[in-house]
Amino acid sequence: MLPRHQEGQLSRAKSALVNNDTLSKISADLSITDLLLWPPGFSEASGAPLVVKGRTTIAAGAVESLIAAIYLDQALEDAGMETAMNFVATHILPRSVEYATRALATSFGSPIVELQNLLQGHYYGQPVYKYVYLRRVG
Repeated sequence: MLPRHQEGQLSRAKSALVNNDTLSKISADLSITDLLLWPPGFSEASGAPLVVKGRTTIAAGAVESLIAAIYLDQALEDAGMETAMNFVATHILPRSVEYATRALATSFGSPIVELQNLLQGHYYGQPVYKYVYLRRVG
């Protein structure tokens, strides 16, 4: 896929393609979220972290459910997999790549992951970690 990228970068790219944030945005793009019945307190106006996370999870699940419904609807005619794959290739994958590319361009990895990637890139292997305990004096 991306031969010049390191394994850690590829893992982050794969994760960004199918995570809840990406699928939630796709759900909004396809107007799926407009068809959902939201629980009380889950209005878009609420910015509470748990509400935002809940809305994201529900919207992402709706996209996954739609793909499954397309598959099952066409399964009796032995066209389920092909129809579902066509839907994903046409409506999901292009948006997923777009959102994942944006997310990866603006995000930085954790310092631990960056250290591991740097060491592996120079063939030093995995670092050995030691826990250091701090205690308060006074």
